[in-house]
Amino acid sequence: MAANFKIKYKISLIITGDEEADAINGTAKIVEWMKKKNILPDMCIVAEPTSQLEIGDNIRNGRRGSLSGSLIVKGKQGHVAYPHLAQNPTSALIKMLSVVSSKKLDTGNSYFGPTTAEVTGLSTSSNVTNVIPLSATAMFNIRFNTEHSKETLIAQLEQHFIKVASEYNVQFEIEWKSNADPFVTQEGELTELLSQSIKKLTRRVPELSTIGGTSDARFITKLCPVAEFGLVGKTMHQIDENVSIKDIDVLTNIYEDILHRFDAHNEY
Repeated sequence: MAANFKIKYKISLIITGDEEADAINGTAKIVEWMKKKNILPDMCIVAEPTSQLEIGDNIRNGRRGSLSGSLIVKGKQGHVAYPHLAQNPTSALIKMLSVVSSKKLDTGNSYFGPTTAEVTGLSTSSNVTNVIPLSATAMFNIRFNTEHSKETLIAQLEQHFIKVASEYNVQFEIEWKSNADPFVTQEGELTELLSQSIKKLTRRVPELSTIGGTSDARFITKLCPVAEFGLVGKTMHQIDENVSIKDIDVLTNIYEDILHRFDAHNEY
C-alpha cells in the first residue's frame, strides 16, 4: 500500500497489551490521554473479530452494557425439622433472583435485542442437608441495552430486594460492578464506508448488529463514531485459536479500500 497510495490525512493506531479483564492500562487510559490532548479522530474502526460465519457478514455498530451483582442474604440458622425457629435465606434469595432469571426487563429496541440476565453462581453457608443455612449467596450478570442505565437497573433491583427481604424477615448485602455502558453508532458515513468496502471485496452485504460481549469500542465512542469489523471469531479464546490466512488477506484489502474511500469522500 505504501508504494502506490499517498494519503491526505493522518492514520493512527491504538494498540494495547492490556485489553482483557480489568485492563487498567488499556484503551480507556489512552482515550483519556487523547481527550486531554484534544486528539479527536473523525472515525474509528476497531478490529474485533465480528464476522460470524464468513468474513464480511457482520459489523458491530454498538454494544450492550454489563452489570454484575454479588448478593448475600443473611437469615437465621436452624434445623430443617424446626423451620419456625429459623429464617431461611435460601428461600428469600430464590425469590430475589426471580426478577433476574425469569422476568423480562424490556423488549429491546430497533438497535438492541431484549436485556438478558443470567445467574452465574449459587452457594450457602451449609454443606449438609438437614441445616437451614445462616447465609446464601448468588452472583449474576445483566447485559442491558439503551433502554436502561446501570443506575436505573440498580434502583429497580434493589427496590425488589428490599421488598423480598422484608417479606422473609432477612437481611441482604449487594455489591455491584459495572465496566461497560451500552452505546450505539447510528447508521451513517462510517457504517456506509465499511459496508461498501466489504461488499466490493466479498460480495456480501454485512448485517449491522449489537450482539456479543463488551469491547474496547465502548471507550472509543467517547471520542468519535466507532464501528467494529474484523475476522471470523469462531475459535477466539479457545485452545488452538486460529483464523484463515485467506481471510487475513481479504481483511487487509477491505481496510485498504476503506482508506481510499475515506480519502475520496473527504466528508469529515
